[in-house]
Amino acid sequence: MPERQRLVEGFRSRLRGAAPPDDRTGGGAREQRPGVFLISSFEPEITAHDLFGSQASAVLSHNEIAAIIPPYDSSLTFGPYALLAKLEYALSVRRVPHIVVLGHAGCPGIETLVRGTDHAALSSWVEVARLAMERARVLTHGAGPDALLRETERQVVI
Repeated sequence: MPERQRLVEGFRSRLRGAAPPDDRTGGGAREQRPGVFLISSFEPEITAHDLFGSQASAVLSHNEIAAIIPPYDSSLTFGPYALLAKLEYALSVRRVPHIVVLGHAGCPGIETLVRGTDHAALSSWVEVARLAMERARVLTHGAGPDALLRETERQVVI
């Protein structure tokens, strides 16, 4: 079964409540070829194995607050530099064919963006997703704060 199909089937199985197969060690010393680079929200802490029932080495992963991916800036040497370095490694060195951005409902990071915060570092991080919130505002046509929050969650990962 192709890697992409295996990941989708594993995810569907997890949605139905099935436990993931414990295949994390399969292969011993032989090198595993990762098929996916997973960018997920910092919370809840769910591993690729939890979600997809995948071998641990089949998925490279990175967590960010609210699964926010900042715009590329080649001059960065701090902050989102870790994500940029991991992306470069996954795509250029490991030649991973798929990138998955995984958000979730009830995301505290997105709520921080929508409702605002006095914490400077957190505020500047979620501000990266302001465009997604503005798209959500247009799509919800003033339907209320909960609708804006849910649509912003969707827009951040689109």
